[in-house]
Amino acid sequence: MYITIAQARHGNLENWNKYWEEEEGRRCDLCGDRFGNLEHLTGDCKETDRDIRMEDVANGRQDRKIVEWLEKLEKREWLRTPKRILKYKGGVASQIYHSRIDTANMTTMILILLAALATANAASLTLDLDPRIVNGENVKAGEIPYQVSLQTQGRHFCGGSVLNANYVLTAAHCVENQKAENIDVIAGTINLQSRPSVHKAEKIVKHEKYNPSNNWINDIALIKVKTPFVPSSQISFVPLPRLNEAVSANSVAVVSGWGRLRSGGPTTNQLQKARIYITDQNVCKKAYGNIFDTQICANYPSNEKGACQGDSGGPLTVNGKIVGIVSWSRGCGLPNYPTVYTRVPSYVSWIQQHAV
Repeated sequence: MYITIAQARHGNLENWNKYWEEEEGRRCDLCGDRFGNLEHLTGDCKETDRDIRMEDVANGRQDRKIVEWLEKLEKREWLRTPKRILKYKGGVASQIYHSRIDTANMTTMILILLAALATANAASLTLDLDPRIVNGENVKAGEIPYQVSLQTQGRHFCGGSVLNANYVLTAAHCVENQKAENIDVIAGTINLQSRPSVHKAEKIVKHEKYNPSNNWINDIALIKVKTPFVPSSQISFVPLPRLNEAVSANSVAVVSGWGRLRSGGPTTNQLQKARIYITDQNVCKKAYGNIFDTQICANYPSNEKGACQGDSGGPLTVNGKIVGIVSWSRGCGLPNYPTVYTRVPSYVSWIQQHAV
């Protein structure tokens, strides 16, 4: 099984270390810069002869070392998966194998390696490991009743929105290589320690033209649940916009999700929200070089505020309607690098066709 940079963006370094401490009785720290570029290993898993340093990756000297290092891990059964070969695109590794022991725990190491390689090839693929809402505020009970948490083995990995009684709207990269039977959808809560409405996933519907290697175009998916959502003061359906409805630049928008309160700071169980602004499409294209018309950007121009990778799949709303799905970004709520969202008005027909 392979994992791409896109689907690994919700990786959590704390979960990675928690796995080694609880299951293996040792730490295995992965050190990198704030953009997720791997610098070296520390802790009980340190391999001084296998340190993977960003300057070597950028100079094209580290592709084979990445392979050797992962093969060494595999020989120690740290990955516990049949040996596979790195796939290359343009001389840079674009995909890699991973273990199914616990996807939320294992993806972080893979993300760091992949982000380091991708950084050498394209600035738009330089993804920050620091996940989720930055400089947000606590959400009150019932304030965002359509927000859900997607979880595997009790751990949050992505957000989503209740679309109707049977379906959740999320990002395709959140569910790529996921099995429906492994996903729990948690609704009706603003705190991850509370699970008042748990819904087992029955089916995953990814957009048939989703392409993570092309700026994550068509990054949209649906999850059908086995037991319907029952509307209440804490659970409701997110309003959809009209097909191709225009979303004006500088419109006030709200993004929400669970996670870190600031870059490099602690995680939180409390649902957060941030008020940001829709970015002019030309400004976003200038920042990243290639943004599609089916994508929309948002940021806070004067401060670090907004979504990061761990909020993937969550909603961006304007005037109460969902206009975006958290997809990708460079950094974490950076003023000069808006977060890129899947533009929901472009997909209303697709949603209506499949969410039945």
